[in-house]
Amino acid sequence: MKYGVGWQKYRDQQAFNAPAPAAPAKDPNKLYNPVTGQEIILPTFNSVADSNGNLTGSYEARDQYNTDALNKLRGEYMRDAGTNSSWANLMLQQNQQDKLAGLDSINAQASSGVTDMMSQLASQGGADSGSRERALSTFGRNSMLERQRANRDFSKRGADVLTKDEENRMAGLNTLNSLEAQRGQYLSSLDQFNVGNRLKEVQNKRQFEMDRYNKDMETWAADKQANAQKGASCFAPDTMITMKDGSKKRIADIRLGEEVLIGGKVTLCLTTLRKPHDKVYDYHGVFVTSMHAVYENREFIRVKDSKISRLVENAAIPVVYNLSVENHVVIAGGTVFGDYDEVTMEDEEEARKELTNGFRKIVS
Repeated sequence: MKYGVGWQKYRDQQAFNAPAPAAPAKDPNKLYNPVTGQEIILPTFNSVADSNGNLTGSYEARDQYNTDALNKLRGEYMRDAGTNSSWANLMLQQNQQDKLAGLDSINAQASSGVTDMMSQLASQGGADSGSRERALSTFGRNSMLERQRANRDFSKRGADVLTKDEENRMAGLNTLNSLEAQRGQYLSSLDQFNVGNRLKEVQNKRQFEMDRYNKDMETWAADKQANAQKGASCFAPDTMITMKDGSKKRIADIRLGEEVLIGGKVTLCLTTLRKPHDKVYDYHGVFVTSMHAVYENREFIRVKDSKISRLVENAAIPVVYNLSVENHVVIAGGTVFGDYDEVTMEDEEEARKELTNGFRKIVS
């Protein structure tokens, strides 16, 4: 079945008149653009440290120095003076073995010489007892001299080993000092690298938090600006505000941190463009937009609802100003007005009552 053009027009009209779909609920823990309503995706901080502040991965330089050899050198060269090294003990043992072998050789030669001499004397017809004693005495004296010489030589060799061992220890101490200095420089370079990365981590996180804070403030300011445009609760730029010391100052010249009478410290200075439909009223000489709250007959009402207010036709006030202060009230032209924060509340009647009650507590 085919439908005619009239049916299609009917469907188009129905679609046009259909209510707009409800906006999805906003998460109070997220930021949204006050104009477009889109969520503002904030960047996340990619830390190079764990929850305990320790650097992770390649951002931390670890000690990879093999200290086994260094510890062996420390044990070898930092021994007490007079304590032999392993090398010296081996050399002394070898020297003692060589000494014993040398003495054995001397004794063997002496014994063999005596035997040969006796054989020679026997072959020559023998010798009297005196000749034999003289010959034995000569061999004994020569053998003793040989042993003494051998003892001196081996003692000198042992002393040379100990001297050389001490020279090696002193040279080793110098080498060890150099290695210890290199080890210290290596550890210092590790510390410098790690401390540098920790400082960068702190600086980057601080900058990240500052950027995020600035983003939050931009969103907050944009939200305030949007509410101000919506609420249309502002003063003309030449409005004279009474300051804490009793002096008067143009609202356009007031800055953050200054203090106004009763209202206290200024926490926000707002400048907005006045929309053509935002009506301006003259309230006792104060030019103010229609939705501003004014204290009249012991309560706050809207300027547009006051019998004192006079509508200003074709007001040439393109830019309007407002303030947020600690106590949410400002005095202009001797009259008490509400500050900007009052108009940002969703419930207009509730905001008016809250402002009235708050002001009564201040002046009571």
